[in-house]
Amino acid sequence: AADLPVALAIASSLKNKPVDQELAAFGEIGLSGEIRGVSRTEGRLEEIARLGFTRALVPLTGTEGIVVPKGLVLMRVSSLDDALDVAFQ
Repeated sequence: AADLPVALAIASSLKNKPVDQELAAFGEIGLSGEIRGVSRTEGRLEEIARLGFTRALVPLTGTEGIVVPKGLVLMRVSSLDDALDVAFQ
């Protein structure tokens, strides 16, 4: 589940631009750049909200019909390109 956050950290370093500190992310990245779902999605989101994050960058797949904690905005992405666009908009 750490693939996406690591990719964002690398992109942040290359762009010399920080990722918003209100943004949390999780997801696996496939060889063709697709963002794959991970287990324990609701538990991860609860912890993200508990830690005070207001936005979560999450896989499109595996997040359908889940309960989103109050005050947390989900940004669902299906590819690394989409994730980078959202993280650095």
